Amino acid sequence: MTTLEEPAPFPHDDAATVRKAAEITNHHQALDALDMVRDMIGHPNNIQRAVTEWENAIRSMSDSFEGVSRAHSQLQTRWTGGAANGFNPYALDAKTTITNNVTSLQGVLDATTQMYSAVIDAYKNGITFISKCAQSLLDFGGGLLGDWKAVLAVAAAGATDGASLALVIKHFTSLLSEFADNVTNLINAAIDANKSYSVALNAALKNINGIRALPRPTEGMLDLHAWTPT
Repeated sequence: MTTLEEPAPFPHDDAATVRKAAEITNHHQALDALDMVRDMIGHPNNIQRAVTEWENAIRSMSDSFEGVSRAHSQLQTRWTGGAANGFNPYALDAKTTITNNVTSLQGVLDATTQMYSAVIDAYKNGITFISKCAQSLLDFGGGLLGDWKAVLAVAAAGATDGASLALVIKHFTSLLSEFADNVTNLINAAIDANKSYSVALNAALKNINGIRALPRPTEGMLDLHAWTPT
Protein backbone atom coordinates (compact mmCIF):
# COMPACT_ATOMS: atom_id res chain seq x y z
CA MET A 1 0.00 0.00 0.00
CA THR A 2 1.22 3.47 -0.87
CA THR A 3 1.57 5.63 2.23
CA LEU A 4 1.68 9.26 1.22
CA GLU A 5 4.19 11.51 2.90
CA GLU A 6 2.54 13.39 5.72
CA PRO A 7 3.00 17.17 5.66
CA ALA A 8 5.35 18.59 8.26
CA PRO A 9 3.68 20.59 11.03
CA PHE A 10 3.08 24.21 10.16
CA PRO A 11 5.65 26.40 12.00
CA HIS A 12 3.17 28.51 13.95
CA ASP A 13 5.80 30.25 16.10
CA ASP A 14 7.90 31.24 13.12
CA ALA A 15 4.79 32.29 11.22
CA ALA A 16 3.75 34.47 14.16
CA THR A 17 7.14 36.20 14.02
CA VAL A 18 6.80 36.87 10.30
CA ARG A 19 3.19 37.99 10.74
CA LYS A 20 4.12 40.44 13.49
CA ALA A 21 6.86 41.99 11.36
CA ALA A 22 4.48 42.16 8.39
CA GLU A 23 1.85 43.91 10.49
CA ILE A 24 4.39 46.40 11.86
CA THR A 25 5.54 47.25 8.33
CA ASN A 26 2.07 46.92 6.78
CA HIS A 27 3.47 44.32 4.35
CA HIS A 28 0.34 42.79 2.81
CA GLN A 29 2.25 40.59 0.35
CA ALA A 30 4.03 38.83 3.18
CA LEU A 31 0.74 38.32 5.04
CA ASP A 32 -0.80 36.84 1.89
CA ALA A 33 2.24 34.61 1.41
CA LEU A 34 1.87 33.25 4.95
CA ASP A 35 -1.75 32.37 4.28
CA MET A 36 -0.92 30.71 0.96
CA VAL A 37 1.63 28.41 2.56
CA ARG A 38 -0.66 27.61 5.49
CA ASP A 39 -3.56 26.72 3.19
CA MET A 40 -1.49 24.90 0.58
CA ILE A 41 -2.03 21.34 1.80
CA GLY A 42 -5.79 21.25 2.18
CA HIS A 43 -6.99 17.86 3.45
CA PRO A 44 -4.25 15.24 2.93
CA ASN A 45 -6.24 12.55 4.75
CA ASN A 46 -8.83 12.66 1.98
CA ILE A 47 -6.11 12.13 -0.62
CA GLN A 48 -4.72 9.16 1.34
CA ARG A 49 -8.18 7.59 1.51
CA ALA A 50 -8.66 8.04 -2.23
CA VAL A 51 -5.26 6.49 -3.00
CA THR A 52 -6.03 3.54 -0.73
CA GLU A 53 -9.38 2.97 -2.46
CA TRP A 54 -7.76 3.04 -5.91
CA GLU A 55 -5.13 0.56 -4.75
CA ASN A 56 -7.76 -1.74 -3.25
CA ALA A 57 -9.66 -1.73 -6.53
CA ILE A 58 -6.48 -2.49 -8.48
CA ARG A 59 -5.59 -5.31 -6.09
CA SER A 60 -9.05 -6.85 -6.35
CA MET A 61 -8.97 -6.76 -10.14
CA SER A 62 -5.44 -8.17 -10.23
CA ASP A 63 -6.58 -11.04 -7.99
CA SER A 64 -9.48 -11.63 -10.40
CA PHE A 65 -7.03 -11.78 -13.29
CA GLU A 66 -4.98 -14.43 -11.52
CA GLY A 67 -8.12 -16.44 -10.76
CA VAL A 68 -9.32 -16.32 -14.37
CA SER A 69 -5.83 -17.22 -15.61
CA ARG A 70 -5.62 -20.27 -13.34
CA ALA A 71 -9.08 -21.44 -14.34
CA HIS A 72 -8.25 -20.91 -18.01
CA SER A 73 -5.03 -22.90 -17.76
CA GLN A 74 -6.60 -25.77 -15.82
CA LEU A 75 -9.66 -26.07 -18.07
CA GLN A 76 -7.54 -26.13 -21.21
CA THR A 77 -5.61 -29.15 -19.91
CA ARG A 78 -8.44 -31.03 -18.18
CA TRP A 79 -11.60 -30.42 -20.20
CA THR A 80 -12.83 -30.61 -23.77
CA GLY A 81 -16.19 -30.29 -25.44
CA GLY A 82 -18.40 -27.44 -26.52
CA ALA A 83 -18.44 -25.73 -23.12
CA ALA A 84 -14.67 -25.88 -22.80
CA ASN A 85 -14.27 -24.52 -26.33
CA GLY A 86 -16.60 -21.67 -25.45
CA PHE A 87 -14.73 -20.90 -22.27
CA ASN A 88 -11.50 -20.11 -24.14
CA PRO A 89 -12.68 -16.88 -25.85
CA TYR A 90 -14.60 -15.97 -22.69
CA ALA A 91 -11.43 -16.21 -20.57
CA LEU A 92 -9.41 -14.22 -23.10
CA ASP A 93 -12.07 -11.49 -23.15
CA ALA A 94 -12.23 -11.44 -19.34
CA LYS A 95 -8.45 -11.12 -19.00
CA THR A 96 -8.37 -8.30 -21.57
CA THR A 97 -11.15 -6.50 -19.73
CA ILE A 98 -9.38 -6.82 -16.37
CA THR A 99 -6.05 -5.64 -17.85
CA ASN A 100 -7.68 -2.56 -19.38
CA ASN A 101 -9.50 -1.80 -16.12
CA VAL A 102 -6.29 -2.06 -14.08
CA THR A 103 -4.47 0.21 -16.55
CA SER A 104 -7.20 2.85 -16.21
CA LEU A 105 -7.18 2.71 -12.41
CA GLN A 106 -3.38 2.77 -12.26
CA GLY A 107 -3.38 5.93 -14.38
CA VAL A 108 -5.61 7.70 -11.87
CA LEU A 109 -3.54 6.43 -8.95
CA ASP A 110 -0.24 7.58 -10.50
CA ALA A 111 -1.55 11.02 -11.44
CA THR A 112 -3.05 11.54 -7.97
CA THR A 113 0.12 10.57 -6.09
CA GLN A 114 2.34 12.65 -8.39
CA MET A 115 0.16 15.72 -7.95
CA TYR A 116 0.08 15.26 -4.18
CA SER A 117 3.88 14.81 -4.04
CA ALA A 118 4.37 18.05 -5.98
CA VAL A 119 2.15 19.92 -3.51
CA ILE A 120 3.97 18.39 -0.52
CA ASP A 121 7.36 19.40 -1.95
CA ALA A 122 6.13 22.96 -2.50
CA TYR A 123 4.71 23.06 1.04
CA LYS A 124 8.03 21.89 2.53
CA ASN A 125 9.85 24.67 0.69
CA GLY A 126 7.19 27.14 1.82
CA ILE A 127 7.53 26.40 5.52
CA THR A 128 11.32 26.51 5.12
CA PHE A 129 10.97 30.04 3.73
CA ILE A 130 8.82 30.98 6.74
CA SER A 131 11.36 29.67 9.25
CA LYS A 132 14.32 31.27 7.49
CA CYS A 133 12.54 34.62 7.28
CA ALA A 134 11.57 34.44 10.96
CA GLN A 135 15.14 33.69 11.98
CA SER A 136 16.50 36.55 9.88
CA LEU A 137 13.98 38.93 11.42
CA LEU A 138 14.90 37.85 14.94
CA ASP A 139 18.62 38.04 14.21
CA PHE A 140 18.26 41.63 13.10
CA GLY A 141 15.37 42.89 15.20
CA GLY A 142 16.10 41.15 18.48
CA GLY A 143 13.44 41.97 21.01
CA LEU A 144 11.59 44.46 18.82
CA LEU A 145 9.25 41.74 17.61
CA GLY A 146 8.64 40.44 21.09
CA ASP A 147 7.41 43.69 22.56
CA TRP A 148 5.74 46.47 20.58
CA LYS A 149 6.80 48.92 23.32
CA ALA A 150 10.38 48.28 22.27
CA VAL A 151 9.53 49.60 18.81
CA LEU A 152 8.20 52.80 20.36
CA ALA A 153 11.33 53.06 22.49
CA VAL A 154 13.54 52.90 19.40
CA ALA A 155 11.37 55.49 17.71
CA ALA A 156 11.63 57.80 20.70
CA ALA A 157 15.36 57.35 21.12
CA GLY A 158 16.24 57.95 17.48
CA ALA A 159 19.56 56.48 16.41
CA THR A 160 20.68 53.75 18.80
CA ASP A 161 23.89 51.90 18.17
CA GLY A 162 23.64 52.93 14.55
CA ALA A 163 20.15 51.54 14.13
CA SER A 164 17.13 53.82 13.84
CA LEU A 165 13.53 52.74 13.60
CA ALA A 166 13.58 53.64 9.91
CA LEU A 167 16.55 51.31 9.38
CA VAL A 168 14.81 48.52 11.25
CA ILE A 169 11.62 48.95 9.25
CA LYS A 170 13.57 49.13 5.99
CA HIS A 171 15.42 45.89 6.76
CA PHE A 172 12.26 44.15 7.94
CA THR A 173 10.56 45.19 4.70
CA SER A 174 13.46 43.85 2.64
CA LEU A 175 13.38 40.49 4.41
CA LEU A 176 9.60 40.26 4.09
CA SER A 177 9.70 41.19 0.41
CA GLU A 178 12.26 38.46 -0.22
CA PHE A 179 10.04 36.01 1.64
CA ALA A 180 6.93 37.05 -0.31
CA ASP A 181 8.79 36.79 -3.63
CA ASN A 182 10.11 33.33 -2.74
CA VAL A 183 6.62 32.08 -1.88
CA THR A 184 5.08 33.66 -4.98
CA ASN A 185 7.68 32.04 -7.23
CA LEU A 186 7.18 28.76 -5.39
CA ILE A 187 3.41 28.84 -5.88
CA ASN A 188 3.75 29.74 -9.56
CA ALA A 189 6.20 26.89 -10.12
CA ALA A 190 3.90 24.47 -8.30
CA ILE A 191 0.95 25.59 -10.43
CA ASP A 192 2.96 25.06 -13.62
CA ALA A 193 4.11 21.62 -12.45
CA ASN A 194 0.60 20.60 -11.51
CA LYS A 195 -0.81 21.59 -14.89
CA SER A 196 0.78 18.52 -16.48
CA TYR A 197 -0.43 16.34 -13.61
CA SER A 198 -3.91 17.79 -13.98
CA VAL A 199 -3.92 16.93 -17.67
CA ALA A 200 -2.79 13.39 -16.87
CA LEU A 201 -5.38 13.05 -14.10
CA ASN A 202 -8.20 14.33 -16.31
CA ALA A 203 -7.19 11.93 -19.07
CA ALA A 204 -7.03 9.05 -16.58
CA LEU A 205 -10.44 9.94 -15.14
CA LYS A 206 -11.92 9.90 -18.64
CA ASN A 207 -10.51 6.41 -19.09
CA ILE A 208 -12.41 5.35 -15.97
CA ASN A 209 -15.55 5.62 -18.09
CA GLY A 210 -14.18 2.75 -20.15
CA ILE A 211 -14.06 0.33 -17.22
CA ARG A 212 -16.24 -2.68 -17.99
CA ALA A 213 -17.71 -5.39 -15.86
CA LEU A 214 -16.56 -8.92 -16.64
CA PRO A 215 -18.58 -10.61 -19.38
CA ARG A 216 -21.27 -13.04 -18.32
CA PRO A 217 -20.73 -16.74 -19.08
CA THR A 218 -22.66 -17.98 -22.10
CA GLU A 219 -25.49 -20.47 -21.79
CA GLY A 220 -23.33 -23.16 -23.36
CA MET A 221 -20.65 -22.75 -20.72
CA LEU A 222 -23.24 -23.25 -17.99
CA ASP A 223 -24.41 -26.55 -19.46
CA LEU A 224 -22.66 -29.12 -17.24
CA HIS A 225 -23.28 -31.89 -19.81
CA ALA A 226 -21.23 -29.97 -22.39
CA TRP A 227 -18.05 -30.43 -20.36
CA THR A 228 -15.98 -33.53 -21.16
CA PRO A 229 -12.95 -34.55 -19.07
CA THR A 230 -9.78 -35.22 -21.05
